[in-house]
Formats: sequence, C-alpha cells, structure tokens
Amino acid sequence: MLPSSTRDARDSDSPTAADCRDALGRLIDSAEFQAAPRLTAFIRFVVDAALGGRAEMVKAYTVAVDALGRTADFDPSRDSIVRVEAGRLRTALARYYEGTGSDDPVMIAVPRGGYIPHFRWRQPTDGVEPPALRPLLWEKGRAAQEAAAAIRSENLALRADLRATLTTMNTTLNSLSSLVNQVRGKFDPFDR
Repeated sequence: MLPSSTRDARDSDSPTAADCRDALGRLIDSAEFQAAPRLTAFIRFVVDAALGGRAEMVKAYTVAVDALGRTADFDPSRDSIVRVEAGRLRTALARYYEGTGSDDPVMIAVPRGGYIPHFRWRQPTDGVEPPALRPLLWEKGRAAQEAAAAIRSENLALRADLRATLTTMNTTLNSLSSLVNQVRGKFDPFDR
C-alpha cells in the first residue's frame, strides 16, 4: 500500500510519505543495513521511486542499473541479481522488524512477485509473540515433545509385546501342527 499524502491521525489507513521516509531512515541507519550496502541501495531506490510517484518504473532493469550498479546492457533474463537481492532484502526486512525495528511504527515490505514497496502501520500482532507468552509456549512445546517421546516409547513397548505374542503364537501353531501330523500318522486310513 502506497502512503497517503496527508494524515490527521495515526489510525489513517496508510502512513504519509513523511512517515515512510522516517521509517526508511531508521531502517538504513540500522546496523543490519549499514553492513549491507547493496540492500540499502535497493530499498532506498524502490522507496524513493514509490514515494516520488514513479512506482511504475520499479522494474528489474531499473533496480539493477540505478540501484545495483549494473551497466545499461543489463539483461534480467540472463542475470538474476535483482531477484537474488530482493530475496535477501525480504529476509533482512523480516529480521529487522523482529529485532532492531520491532518498535518502528511504520513497516516497509517488498512483496514477492515485484519490487514496489508497501507501507503500513505496525499492528500489535506483528513480529514475534509477546514476551509474556514465550515461557508458556516454550513449556507447551517442551510438554508436547515429552508427550511425543512417551508415545514413541509406549509404541516401542507395544511393538515388543506384539513381537513376543506373535512369537508365542507361532510356536504354539508349530506345536499344534506337529501334534496334528502325529495324530494323522496314527489314524491314517491308508495305513491298515
């Protein structure tokens, strides 16, 4: 979602261009993006184009040439640099908003299938689960693992019991078969 031009209150549908520029500033000033100049150039280019009303020019070719320094003879069908960097950018954005940027009011995303950024207000449910729930989820996860281990152990014990029962039944059947053969031998009608 592209930003609205003006905003009276924070509960507007989309952030203003100024809100988005502030969000971009915080993002590219973070340690994660300072250490990744290509990603910084990529996100700065697509955000500036979108906020400047030039979203339609955000294509693989223009990103490669204008943001990533490829030459004018760049061919996106032969060089996957933009797709690769877009994937890295999406991962870096997710990490940023889960960590350093977890308190940023505006989130920038570059959805799959294109390079035009979307801007939106952070929702209470964005990011990782609230800290108060982490121990509860950890305990539930550990309890689930313990239950699965108990079921596996019980399953192994049942298999062993079943093998023992089958072995006993096989032995009994062999004994019965032997007994039937002995009885047949004593009462063979052709043996008179």
